[in-house]
Amino acid sequence: MLISNSFPKDSLKDYPEIVTMGEVALHRSVSKDWKVGYGDYMSVAKRPKGSGSNGWYPHVDLVELESWRIKLDLTKDDPQGFVRSATALMAETGPWEGRAHCWGTQVIEAVRGGSLKFDGTTFTVPGPWLSVRANQHLARMARR
Repeated sequence: MLISNSFPKDSLKDYPEIVTMGEVALHRSVSKDWKVGYGDYMSVAKRPKGSGSNGWYPHVDLVELESWRIKLDLTKDDPQGFVRSATALMAETGPWEGRAHCWGTQVIEAVRGGSLKFDGTTFTVPGPWLSVRANQHLARMARR
């Protein structure tokens, strides 16, 4: 079983919009010589030791087959940035049409419509968005 996480650990503003999932290539390489399963620790990045909070940038992520598509809003600490990010993400019809149809993408659709509350959860800070990305990732893994 390969358990890994290559999602960036620090500010997303220094990364490109498309971030390759390093664990996919690692799994392919390792599986040439050994029988290994593919898993994930929910694609949640751990904060580096000693890192404090200096605010946050709203972002909405689309899990693709081998990468995360990240729409980052550069207005720090602004919950409406999630709406802007969801709108920008869904405007890219090719990637959005290839999405996993799951709870996580339903959240993105609802937020794009202006509702920052979905299924009893408020999506105005980064924490709840981890479950959106993790849900998409698990849906993708289940269909592999």
